[in-house]
Amino acid sequence: MPLTHPWPALILGLAVLIVFALPVSYLHLGQTDNGALPTTTQSRQSYDAMTEGFGSGSNGPMLVAVSLSKPAHNDQADLDKLRNQEQKSTQQEISKQQAKAAKEIQQQAEQSKQEAKQKINAEASQKKEEAKKQIEAEAKQQQEKADQQIQAEADEAKQNVGPKGQAAIDKAAQQEIDKQNQAIDQQAQQEMKKQDQSIQKQADQKQAQENKTIEKQVKQQAAKKEKSSGEDDQEKFLESKASDPRLMDLRKEIKKTKGVDKVTYPLVNKKGDAAVYTVTPTTAPSSRATEDLVHTLRNDVLPKATKGKQMEADVGGTTASYIDLASEITNKLPLVIGIVLVLSFLLLLIAFRSLLVPLKAVTMNVFSILASFGVVTYAFNHEWTARLIGLEGPIPIVSYVPLMMFAILFGLSMDYEVFLMTHVREQFKVTGDAHEAVVHGLATTARVITSAAMIMVSVFLAFVINGDPTVKQFGLGMAVAVAVDATVVRCVLVPAIMSLLGSAGWWFPKWLERATPKFSIEGDEWFAEHEATAQPTTPQKVPEQP
Repeated sequence: MPLTHPWPALILGLAVLIVFALPVSYLHLGQTDNGALPTTTQSRQSYDAMTEGFGSGSNGPMLVAVSLSKPAHNDQADLDKLRNQEQKSTQQEISKQQAKAAKEIQQQAEQSKQEAKQKINAEASQKKEEAKKQIEAEAKQQQEKADQQIQAEADEAKQNVGPKGQAAIDKAAQQEIDKQNQAIDQQAQQEMKKQDQSIQKQADQKQAQENKTIEKQVKQQAAKKEKSSGEDDQEKFLESKASDPRLMDLRKEIKKTKGVDKVTYPLVNKKGDAAVYTVTPTTAPSSRATEDLVHTLRNDVLPKATKGKQMEADVGGTTASYIDLASEITNKLPLVIGIVLVLSFLLLLIAFRSLLVPLKAVTMNVFSILASFGVVTYAFNHEWTARLIGLEGPIPIVSYVPLMMFAILFGLSMDYEVFLMTHVREQFKVTGDAHEAVVHGLATTARVITSAAMIMVSVFLAFVINGDPTVKQFGLGMAVAVAVDATVVRCVLVPAIMSLLGSAGWWFPKWLERATPKFSIEGDEWFAEHEATAQPTTPQKVPEQP
C-alpha cells in the first residue's frame, strides 16, 4: 500500500502518529514518591504509616535556608514580658491560695473557740452544781450542829433562836452559794479568755506556717506547670538566637501560606548568620500542589518576608531538588533535542548526499518519539490506564524519563533509518529508478527491522511488570516508540514519502557536494574509489633457462 497508494498511506500514518502524540500537549515533568510503589514493599508501608500519622506531606519536607548579613539575636523584649507574666501569675496564685488557707484556718479557729467555750461552760455548770451541793451539805451539817447546841441550851433560848438561826443559816448558805457561783463564773471567763488567746495564737502560727508552705508549693507547681506547658521551653527559646524577631516573622509568613502544614522553629548556627526551617506541606511530594507551593514560597512569600531585613531565604531539600531537576530538564529538553536533530541531519546529509532524506529522517524520528511521549503521558495520567499497568492511580512523568527515552529511542530509530535507506540508496545508484530502489530496500530490510523491533518491544514490555513506576514508564515508552517506528514509520511513512519524492529525494546541490566531505557508511565506496585510482603494476620478465 505505501508504494502503490502513497498518499493514503502517508495520511493514515500521520494520523496515527498525531493521535498518539496529542497527549504531549499536557505533558508535565515531575517526580514520583514511595506512595506509587507496591504495598508489599517496606518503603510503601513506611510511606503509608507516615501519611496516616503525620500527613502525606511528611514524606517530603522542604528546607528553607536563611542567610543573615546581620547576625541573629534573641528577642529580649518578649523574654522580659514572659518573665513578668510568669512572676505576676505566680504571685496571684500565691495570694489566692493564702487567702483560701487563711479563710479555712479562721473557720477552724472559730470552730475551736466555740467548742472550747461549750466545753468550759459545761465544766463551769458542773462545778456550780458540785459547789451548790457541797454548800448545801455544809449548811445542813451546820444546821444539825446548831440544833445540837440549841438542844443543850435552855428551852427558852431554843424557842427564841430556832427560827432565827435557821433563817440565818439559810441566808449564809445562799450567800456562800452566790459567792461561789460568782467565783466560778469569773474563773470560767478567765479560762475562756485564756483559751481564746491560746487558740488564736495557735491559729496565727498555723497561718504563718501554712503561708510559707503554700508559697513553696505554688512556686513548685508553677515551675512544674511551666515545664509541662512548654513555658520553660519557651523561655529557653527566647534566650536563644532562634527567637530573633526577623526569623519569627519569617516563620509566621511561611506558616500562613496556603499548602503549608507545619513549620519548625529555626535552627541557628553559633555565629547567628545562618538559619534553617523544616517546612511540611499538606500534600504529597509528587503532587502538583507541592510544586506550586515551592514556586509560591520562592517567588512571593520569601522575597516579601525578607525584604529590607538584611537576610535572604531559599527553598531546598529533596522535594524541591526534584522539582528543580524537572524544571531544568523541561527547559533544556527542547535544546537537547534540537542539537541532536541538527547533528543527525548534518551526518545523514553527508552520508546520503541528499537534503530531503535527512530532513525526512529527523522529522519521522521526532514523530515516533512524540508518539511514545504521548502514549506514556496518557497512560500515566488517567485512572483506568494507570490501573491497567499495575498502578493504583495517576502519577507524574519522572523528569529524566523523557530525556533518557529520547537518547535511547533516537539511536534505535536512526539505526532503522540508516539500515533501510542504505539499501534504497545502493539500489538507486545501480538502477537510477527511485521507485524500484524503495521497493528493493523495503523488501530486503522490512523483515529484519520488524523482527528486531519485535524482540525489543518484548524486552521493553517486560519492564512494565516491574513494580517501580519509573521502570514502567521507561518500558512502556520505549516499547511504543520501537513498535511505532518499526511499523508505522519505517514500513508505511518512509516508503510512502520516498515514493512521492521520487528522484527528487536524492537531489543534492552541486556547491554542497563540493563543500562536504565524502564518506561511505559501510566503506564500499571508499574501497572502490581507491581501487580505481591505484596504478596497475607490470610484472617483471623472468629470463628463460638455457
